[in-house]
Amino acid sequence: MTDGVTYFYKLSAKDSVGNYSSLTSAVSATIDVSSPSVPTSVTATATGTSIALAWVNPTASDFHSVKIQRSTTLGGTYSDVTSNVRGTTYTNSSLTDGTTYFYKLSAKDSVGNYSSLTSAVSARIDISAPDVPKIHVAKDSINGKTILLSWKVPHTTHSFYL
Repeated sequence: MTDGVTYFYKLSAKDSVGNYSSLTSAVSATIDVSSPSVPTSVTATATGTSIALAWVNPTASDFHSVKIQRSTTLGGTYSDVTSNVRGTTYTNSSLTDGTTYFYKLSAKDSVGNYSSLTSAVSARIDISAPDVPKIHVAKDSINGKTILLSWKVPHTTHSFYL
């Protein structure tokens, strides 16, 4: 059988003495072993302890759904998070602080063929406050009206507020 070809069938019954019934009406089936195209424009955005995924679905008429897989290492083993997502977004909730999550998606068509996996996208859950900076205060020894502040930057800090 060839992919994309429609085959038609008619049946008849035969009894024990060799008599045949009339043929049934024709039925058809199209062979589909072609994989759908992969989802595109995949993004991952962390908010709190959740990661929101978004993508663009394939446009083929037999597109059915998306399967989402996750790993905590880029080259690691990916496990199914969910399958049969029919929209273009999914939120993975209750994730662990300080962990980077990697996601790959695949599309499924109406007969169950899966696409190859997308490239991995990732987001990191970071809800912890940064370390407290160590601050040093010194008065100006010349006029006593100026205060000089200096601090050591903790490795987890991105900006400061005075």
